[in-house]
Amino acid sequence: MRDLPENAEHESLQEHESLQEHESLQEHESLQELYREVGENFRYFVDWRYKLIERYFLTLGGLTFVAAWIFERPDLRNILWIVPLAGTGLSLAFWQMDTRNKVLFRACAKIGAELEARLCPTEPIGVYKKYCELKSARITYTLILSYIYLITALGLALASLYIFLKY
Repeated sequence: MRDLPENAEHESLQEHESLQEHESLQEHESLQELYREVGENFRYFVDWRYKLIERYFLTLGGLTFVAAWIFERPDLRNILWIVPLAGTGLSLAFWQMDTRNKVLFRACAKIGAELEARLCPTEPIGVYKKYCELKSARITYTLILSYIYLITALGLALASLYIFLKY
């Protein structure tokens, strides 16, 4: 076996270290790119939630307008019960859409927290880590929204039954 000159061995070691640094840098950049993508998805799903809430209340407002219009016409009052019944179905549909959306943005938050831990292993801090800690609270935004959707659905179902029996 041929002996390598001392500086050749040193150069080989430097090349190996340089290659490791390059791979580590590429992995770090790849993790940063994933983190940015998770952030975009998280914002998309949270925005989707706000749009759902907005459209839910607009829908309730529209149903209220339709109910008032029908109520002013005595000859149509016998179908008035359909409006709150439709509101019940829509409330349940919006609740299901919000529940599905919650699963998606919580998945983004979990992945984001994992990426934060990998990007900053000495002190993993970040918005996703904090979000994952907050969601373990007893009263969450999701719980409040679920109550709004479900209590409204129940109220509308009872209103529909009352109107059906009265008219």
